[in-house]
Amino acid sequence: PNFSSYFQNSLLFSKSKSGQDVTDTTIMGIPAMFRAINVIAGTMASMESGVLRKTSKGVESGEGHPVYGLFAGRPHPYYTKYDFIHALVTNACLGNAYARIHWGSDGRPYALEILPTSAVWQDYLLSGEMVYRVTGTISGKAVYTTLPSSDVIHIKGFSTYDGVTGRRISIIHK
Repeated sequence: PNFSSYFQNSLLFSKSKSGQDVTDTTIMGIPAMFRAINVIAGTMASMESGVLRKTSKGVESGEGHPVYGLFAGRPHPYYTKYDFIHALVTNACLGNAYARIHWGSDGRPYALEILPTSAVWQDYLLSGEMVYRVTGTISGKAVYTTLPSSDVIHIKGFSTYDGVTGRRISIIHK
């Protein structure tokens, strides 16, 4: 199917009351918005994070846990943990953040890949299962795939009236 018409008619490419296109780029072009989102994302990304384990002696490192390496080192070969969290929080502040979980043959996650918000949309199969359709260019590669919800981290930003999708920021130009 042709998804370009879906994206052109969706909230991803909405217009303000003045007729101005409202996209992530135009929102981030507003200095106050850029600064606010950058401070929030930078603060979240710089916070200590990791995997912990509760034991009879208290709380200790979760080394050996299947996701330990993703949070103690690099979640993906292309970016650091700081870059990963910064991008996810930035995208969540703009409405929705998505990351794909890559699984190894041993059933353990080995990488988390940021998915551009503009390339992802939620859909439902006839069975009622929610899936994520990913289409576009990601890391220089053309992608068209459907991912089960178990393979996607979805962080919803701002108000989620339906509990399923984050709402985009609405900027009104006078």
